[in-house]
Amino acid sequence: MSLKDDEILIEKDDGNEEIHKILFTYENATRGKKYVFTYLEHTPEDVYIFSYDESSHSLEIVSDEKEFLEAEEILDAYLEDQEVERKDV
Repeated sequence: MSLKDDEILIEKDDGNEEIHKILFTYENATRGKKYVFTYLEHTPEDVYIFSYDESSHSLEIVSDEKEFLEAEEILDAYLEDQEVERKDV
């Protein structure tokens, strides 16, 4: 299976695989963590937030409440910025 540059293959707990589209990535220097924000093509309104460990090439769904709220703020700012850019065009 060939993935596009904006796609990532994610294996679910049940062993099934899903192709997620990458919305954007973000690095939190304070936490020393990288995040990837993804969605499924058939449900673009549902965004998944994963932390990414480069050394092990692993993704982990963000489950810590404080970390999730911070990531959600980043997502909201990103979406708001995208909306402004579309209005300017």
